[in-house]
Amino acid sequence: MEDEYIAMSTRRKPRNSGVREPPVKPGKRQLIAMVSVAVTMAVVFAAVYVYSSGGGHEGYVAGDSEPVAPGFSLVDSEGSAVSLAQYNGNVVVLDFMATWCQPCKDQIDNLKTIYASYAARGVKIVSIDVDTTDTASHLQEYKLERGASWPFVRDTAGVYIESEYSATSIPTVVIIDQSGHIVKRNVGVMSSAEIRSFLDPLLEG
Repeated sequence: MEDEYIAMSTRRKPRNSGVREPPVKPGKRQLIAMVSVAVTMAVVFAAVYVYSSGGGHEGYVAGDSEPVAPGFSLVDSEGSAVSLAQYNGNVVVLDFMATWCQPCKDQIDNLKTIYASYAARGVKIVSIDVDTTDTASHLQEYKLERGASWPFVRDTAGVYIESEYSATSIPTVVIIDQSGHIVKRNVGVMSSAEIRSFLDPLLEG
């Protein structure tokens, strides 16, 4: 089964530089071991807490304390400025993606279905390319290949790492209501039916 999302972990351990590290004294080895165990236990407890509190794969859901979506101003693949502020009063769907991400292509196909049905009702979609090594021309080519009609922007401001978005895995879909609050954050491919289930109540409310 194909993965539904890709973790954006790009850090690698540095290669051996040839510089020898000083030997660790036996007493320090025991201290390091104790610290390592403590850190491991803290990580495990934190993971259990996140899972049990519903803060795992699904992220925010309607009814939780809904955070305000951080503003941004970026340039799209056609050279036009795109900001979250210009969509005040509209429902906004943010699609954090990358051109090399296969699940992201599936997400765009789902968003095309949403765009066809909801663009006329004022729903705005913005795809945010988290890989800034992509050029604007390459992103525009990708947009045309996928047959998308909404803005594709390069995340030159690091929007994806904002804690409210936390799009460290892609695709991540974030749905923002008319008042600028995040009502849904989904990691992995989000079906058009599930997106509709959040859009309809916002538009009918």
